[in-house]
Amino acid sequence: ARARDTHRLIPASRRRRISRAPQIKEFAGTKRLFSSGFKPVVLDEADAMTQDAQAALRRVVEQYSRNTRFCMICNYVTKIIPALQSRCTKFRFAPLQGEQVRSRVDHVIAAERIDITPGGVDALLELGNGDMRRILNVLQATAVAAAGSSAAPAAMAVDGDDAPPAPASARAIDRNTVYECT
Repeated sequence: ARARDTHRLIPASRRRRISRAPQIKEFAGTKRLFSSGFKPVVLDEADAMTQDAQAALRRVVEQYSRNTRFCMICNYVTKIIPALQSRCTKFRFAPLQGEQVRSRVDHVIAAERIDITPGGVDALLELGNGDMRRILNVLQATAVAAAGSSAAPAAMAVDGDDAPPAPASARAIDRNTVYECT
């Protein structure tokens, strides 16, 4: 089985409506051929979905709970409708500690070959306040802005891909640059 047949990651914030419901339904309804267990569907930023979209998702969750598990990631659990919340187990995560965040941010900066000053890194950490996703989003936006929109890479490298070399015209990202991009 191909990896795409074993799991789904759906950025729910891009589709506030449940226009992806047919895809979710089709994936959830198929059985796994060569392995046992459940098929995971991860809905990122589920709190951005409309109430109608969440109601449609609730029906899909009920219908396919036999062979599929749904993981909804959200910032505000209060924005998830009660009927969907009642079908979930809630896990709350505390913000990451400074050293945990710094070591991972340093790794990403090196892997992506981003030219950033120590003050720029400090500004990222202050703005993120332990939220790694926010820190990486600000880092990416800042790197694109610093490189200039025409020379900026479309996206950061993913899991082992080689990062594109930084454009020659790029300037080092400092504290001010980070704050200007937020």
